[in-house]
Amino acid sequence: MIPSRAQTQHPVPLGSCPMVTSRSVASHSPPPSPDEVRVETERRHPSNPRNGYSPLPVHYPHLGLTVKYGERVVISEGQCLWAIRRLFGSAVPVPEVYGWVVDQGVVFVYMEHIPGETLENRWDQLSEPERLDICRQLRLMIGRIRSLEQEPGNCFIGEERLTTSELVAHDSL
Repeated sequence: MIPSRAQTQHPVPLGSCPMVTSRSVASHSPPPSPDEVRVETERRHPSNPRNGYSPLPVHYPHLGLTVKYGERVVISEGQCLWAIRRLFGSAVPVPEVYGWVVDQGVVFVYMEHIPGETLENRWDQLSEPERLDICRQLRLMIGRIRSLEQEPGNCFIGEERLTTSELVAHDSL
């Protein structure tokens, strides 16, 4: 399915996006606050030098939740995942984004937890036919994303990455 120009006119949430209710999160207590995520990062990875700048995502499998945050995470990452999921559905599989917040100048993206190994960790164990099949699948997904027509001046996928402070300043206008 290739979205037409009319299909790309979903309103993409700007600024902080409050947590949306989802069947996978709604039955549990509220999602962890940014401070709780920071504490959990330190508990799980106490000596990780990346913790302040680009910490590892924090997974809450019991909540069906993953939180990605850090100085290198930007709001547009959450916006792109949100838009791709709504525009392409299962043709370009991405986690459902529940929302994002900016806390102390740092972006926190709350999304669906997808259990399993990352491709990065698994790649060396894959056979040549498995690698070729994955490359074929990725080629199709990237082709779908590249076929997206966006209104000039209203690009939300592929736009230049801004720093967190630039995004916070832009989103407060």
